[in-house]
Amino acid sequence: MMQESHFEDTNLSMNTRILKIHHHIDSLTKYLTPLLPIANCHMVEFITQNHWDNLLPVPLREVLNGLQFNEALKQFWTAAESKETKDTGILANWIHTARSHCVSVNNDYCLSAEQLRERIKTWGGEIKPEIRVKEFMTSKKSYEVQTMSALVASLQAARGAQCCVEAGGGRGQLPVALCLAYSVPSLTIDCDAQAVAAAPNRIRIIQKQWHAIAKRIQNGIEERIDEGINKNLHRFATAYITEHTDIAAIVKDKFPELAGQDIKLLLTGLHTCGNLGPDSLRIFVQQPSTAAVFNVPCCYHLLTEAVDGQLFDVFQRDYGGEDTKQGFPMSEYLKGYNLGRNARMLAAQSIDRVVNDRQLPSISLLYRALLQVISLRNCHFSC
Repeated sequence: MMQESHFEDTNLSMNTRILKIHHHIDSLTKYLTPLLPIANCHMVEFITQNHWDNLLPVPLREVLNGLQFNEALKQFWTAAESKETKDTGILANWIHTARSHCVSVNNDYCLSAEQLRERIKTWGGEIKPEIRVKEFMTSKKSYEVQTMSALVASLQAARGAQCCVEAGGGRGQLPVALCLAYSVPSLTIDCDAQAVAAAPNRIRIIQKQWHAIAKRIQNGIEERIDEGINKNLHRFATAYITEHTDIAAIVKDKFPELAGQDIKLLLTGLHTCGNLGPDSLRIFVQQPSTAAVFNVPCCYHLLTEAVDGQLFDVFQRDYGGEDTKQGFPMSEYLKGYNLGRNARMLAAQSIDRVVNDRQLPSISLLYRALLQVISLRNCHFSC
């Protein structure tokens, strides 16, 4: 009876969460749909297609027309930086309405890093200390590897996975930390044969320098790593990953010592490009050997949609095929809804960074828009 009650409670909790997600999606699509023409426009055509008059909502356009450029910018940055609605003007309200539809941390279906750590603990895992690699990576990549590798290693141990598989790893920077800092056997799979061929030599250089370039962080203090390393834990394979790729078979081929075992894997990826992100989730759902998935998707403009027709990125063209499932949307609930390529490109931009740095669009966009005017005029006269 207690088991049945627990099962019913779990189902009820899941159904409640799904219902909340549905409501959130409904709110997003209702707000976004009439604005998709703006999201999918291109600044190259700003003048020739008269975006200002044709795409901007009338009340917003009228307010902006009445402001000097610098004053409009000031109001925009002020409203965008503010978390509270103090200004009741049309521009400020427009910005705050847009912000209200952003997905925020809710300890439910959107977790902070700290909330994820607490979840891992409830699953029986122990949170590993972070490792900072000072060389052979950009500062941005070093931060990403530092943050993600500790979480992946903690989740891998909690789920009892024998191997971490990095999807689309290229240089294999994430598994460097997983193997050398946490002794986690890891396999990098990438469709680019040249990148896979070059990566092992680079990894060997990092292995030689490991104790000089890597520091363990305990309570905010960097410590020297004295433990020895196993140089044979990180391996590479060339394959174009789709939802049908037998990940376990590739792992057993590259790790013969695991052959014949009923293995459990953790599928991960730092910047899983385009359709590789959705396909990683499909692999997790469909393949029992995948005990967990932890990836960071990127390049949303390379996700495929029904509206994309014959548009394929270089990897889909050279390695994939037209029979693969579209990358967006994945859910049946959103089936038939399309964003458009430019809107997906816009979704990949960090509005928080733009606001924090007060970044204006590049002046080259203006030059390109003017060139479009000149080109069309000359074409008109010559034709």
